[in-house]
Amino acid sequence: MNKNACPVLPPVLVVNSASGSYSERAVADVRAALPGSGAVSGGGERGEGGAGVRTFDCRLDELPGRAALDQLGARLLVVFAGDGTISRHFARLEAEGWDGAVLALPGGTQNLLATAMFGTLCAPEIAAMLARGDLVGTRRHCMRCAGHTALAEILCGPGARWADVREDIRARDMGEAAAKSLDITREAASGALARLADPAAGREEGYPGLHFSLPDGAMVARGYRMENLGDWLRQGLAMARRDFREGPFDELGIMDRARIEAVEGSTIDLMIDGEHARTGAEVRIRREPFALEIMGLGTKARPA
Repeated sequence: MNKNACPVLPPVLVVNSASGSYSERAVADVRAALPGSGAVSGGGERGEGGAGVRTFDCRLDELPGRAALDQLGARLLVVFAGDGTISRHFARLEAEGWDGAVLALPGGTQNLLATAMFGTLCAPEIAAMLARGDLVGTRRHCMRCAGHTALAEILCGPGARWADVREDIRARDMGEAAAKSLDITREAASGALARLADPAAGREEGYPGLHFSLPDGAMVARGYRMENLGDWLRQGLAMARRDFREGPFDELGIMDRARIEAVEGSTIDLMIDGEHARTGAEVRIRREPFALEIMGLGTKARPA
């Protein structure tokens, strides 16, 4: 694909009506900004105005894989959702060998990938830049872990269970969120931690949260520690919002591969781009190139 030009249009749009920031107005604004005319829904019904894109809601529709996108003649997939939805669908298309391009629009809680690529630009602004031809194809790295692909972050240890608290908060089930918060805090205090075994770094006794991210494409590790129960509870609630505090943590270095061990127990909790998962007593993370072309800012479009 020509990296100096926008892919062949029209794009296909994926949204998530379960996302915390979803609204019909927000989707309409994105459609109106995207190139094309006469929006088409996943069920085949034509909407009024907006972009000439077929739109799929991951709560209601079967999302298009490589075969469906090729059948539609689509060369660009736009996902307006949170990091979890974006990572899952991008990783699926990568695994299927799709050779089109993808665009991540901020439609979730934290929007780590979109923020890394576009800063504070909102979804309609980014969509309008696509329509003007200001976006170009870019290549990024990702992290592979226990059969999952992360485009933004991975958290290992009991702190990863704060992803479930985030879902309860979003569903307004505050009683369940409070119960899980206390449970996670007790577990973190009792020693069910995770240690960075290779490369060996940080505390031998482990951390409630080992965090891996990809600033500027490098894999950076931090160990979030617990100084006291109140401190961990406050930090945990920040984790539920995926708004990591600036402490207390230990910088553990830059690496391409990491092996994490459970200090006690037979499982390690994971939070992969905001989604909760669980693996065995050992997990390996590796930094690798991500095969799909991701639309990003061209040189002329970058802020000074």
